[in-house]
Amino acid sequence: MTAQERGTEAGDRDHIDFRGGTFLGPVTGKEEHHHYGPAPTATAGLPPAPAVFTGREAYVSQVLDALDPHVGRTPDTAPILAVGGLGGMGKTALALHTAHASSPRFPGGTLFIDMRGYDEIPTAPEQAVLTLLRSLGIRNSELPSEADELYTWYRHQLATREPVLIVLDNVSDPGQVAPLLPSDARHRVLVTSRESLDSLPVLQINLGPMRPDEAVALLDRSLRLKHPGDSRMTAEPAAAQQLVELCGCMPLALQIAAAQLRRHAWVRARPDCYG
Repeated sequence: MTAQERGTEAGDRDHIDFRGGTFLGPVTGKEEHHHYGPAPTATAGLPPAPAVFTGREAYVSQVLDALDPHVGRTPDTAPILAVGGLGGMGKTALALHTAHASSPRFPGGTLFIDMRGYDEIPTAPEQAVLTLLRSLGIRNSELPSEADELYTWYRHQLATREPVLIVLDNVSDPGQVAPLLPSDARHRVLVTSRESLDSLPVLQINLGPMRPDEAVALLDRSLRLKHPGDSRMTAEPAAAQQLVELCGCMPLALQIAAAQLRRHAWVRARPDCYG
């Protein structure tokens, strides 16, 4: 029976409902609680790219090469790239920066889901696949009745499309990712995680702290984003160096420091200020 026939037979399949972590079974209609959070939002696009992404040239080059759908293809596997590192190292920023740069290579579109792996209630793969299918234009009436069939239908939809980039952010467990991997090697999957996803066939890139010069440049760009003339980082190089060292050259800590500095008034000195 085709998906369309199944949809006609079952109407809109109101019994398929993962909202709030509840699945209403297709046969019995009984509630089965999976203890997962509400379904995430995925779009045929990406969240905005970081406004002040700085440095990381070697990482950027490596990710862009890995995301090229015409390089490194194998007959039966979809290349998966995992960006790892401690919290605050800029994994999501790198993923979004490179995904935006790579988007012209993916005429089939881009899909993004925050898997919320480090929240109290992470996103379940069955929630994510429903959202991805809907983002691909599949109506509720076309969805299979069995939960396991959703993944097959999802891969079938990808197989009929031009290359697609799928970004899965904040993954905490390989089990969140494995069911969402396409079987078509034309597509690419970009994952961010604090964990090492060794059980998956991934190319792993681990981020460490920024170089001190990159960290100073990030602070400088962050300050100038609000006040283009804010030259504190270049006018006081010793203080700037001390600040980035205190932040451990970690992007998140640097952005927090920049936000604190922006809260302090900065006024460019003028000759008439001195009477």
